[in-house]
Amino acid sequence: MKNKMPTLLSFSFSSDWADKIYTYANIVAIFAACLAAVCTFLSFRSSQIRDYYADQRRVQYEAMSETARKEAARANESAAVENEKTEKLRESNLILRQQAEHERAERLKLEAKVAPRTMPPEYAVRMAAAANEFCPRIGRVAVTAANGNQEAQAYASVFVRILRDAGCHSELSFPIPGLRPDIQGVHIGVRDVANMPEEARLLLQMLTAGNVSHDIGTVEKGFSPDESFVLVVGAKQVLQKRCRLTNIAVRRSRSAFATF
Repeated sequence: MKNKMPTLLSFSFSSDWADKIYTYANIVAIFAACLAAVCTFLSFRSSQIRDYYADQRRVQYEAMSETARKEAARANESAAVENEKTEKLRESNLILRQQAEHERAERLKLEAKVAPRTMPPEYAVRMAAAANEFCPRIGRVAVTAANGNQEAQAYASVFVRILRDAGCHSELSFPIPGLRPDIQGVHIGVRDVANMPEEARLLLQMLTAGNVSHDIGTVEKGFSPDESFVLVVGAKQVLQKRCRLTNIAVRRSRSAFATF
């Protein structure tokens, strides 16, 4: 016989409560066991169902793979035939392509000859930077171009705009007598090359900064007599080798142009 009554969680219960707790605990245990059995059964059956569908998908994928392999084989055969045709066409078109490339190169050369001159933005920025540095020391830059050459005038206007924006006093003028229409390229005309003004040297540095091809030469007294140096913009050059400016002379007639 036990001398001390057992407790539940440090609580003592009467006989009736102990019977009730015992009964309920057994009921819950039986329910939990049944629930565990049902869950085990459901897990087992669902696993079988998943395996069934997985097998079905595997069979389907294998069938699709086989079909794809057959189609790939047929495609490879067709590709081999097409490659052979393509090779024949490539060989037959090689001469035509070479002729077309030659014609295109000739066309580009012709377009480059007739296209108006422009200054790429990066070179314009460089020339503008040099102009901002030198214009306070130069003051005035006279710019001239052939009267009847709109392309040369447009190109000369680019220089005028850069010089003006940098603070130089510059404008496009057409003195009489002026340039002959056959004068080509950009030139800095001075009175005496041996005693070239410092301003002309600074202008030379500006053109060099802008990657502008140019020459330096002398001008006669009758050509822009009020200027110690002139920026001359002639027609676009069409000769492969650029002729160097030796002299910008003038004729005395009304329609005279400067000469090299």
